[in-house]
Parts: sequence; structure tokens; C-alpha cells
Amino acid sequence: MPLVTFAVDHFNCISCKLSRKYPEVIYEGQPLYYEKIGRNKIFSTFRVIIRYPRKDIFKKYFNELKEYKMVDDIRLLKQTETTFEYFSDFTSPIKHNIFYTLWKHRIVLNSNVKIVNGEEFFDAEIPENLLQTIIKDLEKNGKVRIVKRIEDKKDKKILTEVELNSLKLAKRFGYYREKRNITLDELAEKCNISRTGFRNNLRRAERKLFSKIIDDYV
Repeated sequence: MPLVTFAVDHFNCISCKLSRKYPEVIYEGQPLYYEKIGRNKIFSTFRVIIRYPRKDIFKKYFNELKEYKMVDDIRLLKQTETTFEYFSDFTSPIKHNIFYTLWKHRIVLNSNVKIVNGEEFFDAEIPENLLQTIIKDLEKNGKVRIVKRIEDKKDKKILTEVELNSLKLAKRFGYYREKRNITLDELAEKCNISRTGFRNNLRRAERKLFSKIIDDYV
């Protein structure tokens, strides 16, 4: 799946509106929890850090943020001369929540949400067949543009065609099931090659995939 960086000028986002009014203030939020309430609302919790050049600017910004009717609770974590970190709970209509669009399609964010000059920036891995659908859904609540797109690393093939076909064949005929449905001899016969040749193709593919898993997750 491609990794897509979106920028959304969210029509109903108070933080977007405030970022235009106070361009020196940078909002960055990490979504922690979503829950659908009834048919029409979403409750969510974010961990937020706000960066600002001076406390007087932040005070004006934050006072306006607290007055926003959708904000349920703000719990301070840490404050410095130039940053304010907190947990934020808020309830919003589904039609005003752009992240519900991702959630309902089971899309998980790959980054925090950063708000700069009236736009929300975030990364998400989007299946190619869903990309246009998600863009159209997002456009119901804001102006959408794609800032960057990075193709999936899987596009860089780590297996040869022979190795990939050997794996597919083994999987198709149940070689990897707990109780195997086929032997190496039978698989080799289907490919019209020797048992040793098929086994070597399969083992090379397994080693490459195992090494990639170790590199990615360990």
C-alpha cells in the first residue's frame, strides 16, 4: 500500500481556524482512542503538544480553544516556556470528524496530526482501491490535497519469480497447513522439476521473507 501524506483544510476544526489566527502556534496531536456514541457522534482522546514562541500568544490561543463547545476535557501533562502538553477529550458529530472516515475503512494513521496554517497534515497507508473513495469522503469536510506519496516497500521485490511461484504453489496445495496436504515430491512433480530443485527454491524464499520480518519488527 502506498504511504500518503494528506493536507486537509478542515471546515469544522477549531484548531485549524486558530492556526490561521495564530500562525506562530503549532499543534501536534496523537490520536489515542475513538468511540462511536449513538448514531451521530464520535468521542475521541488525543495527546496534544502545542508549540508557541511566547506565552502571551499561547494564552490567547488556549483560551479560545477551551471555549470550543466540542472540547469535553483538557488534562495537563507538562508545560515549558514554549510548549504545552496535555490530553484532550472531545465529542463531535460524525459528519465533522475527518478521522472517522479513516476509522470506518479500518485505516490507521502512520503519524501524528500536525496543524499548520489552517491545514491538518497526517500520513496513512491507503490501499490503492480505497484511495479515491477516502479522498471523496474527506472532501465532504474539507479541502484535500496529497502532499506526498511513497510507494510500498513491497513493490521492491525481494523474491525472484521462481521463488514466489514456489511459495504460492506450496500455499495453494496446503503445504503450510498444520497437517500437510501435500509433500515436496508431489509439489516438485507439479512443477516438473526435481525434489531438490523445488526444495531449494522454497527454502530460499522462506529465508528471504524471514530475514525481512526480522529486519522490520525486531
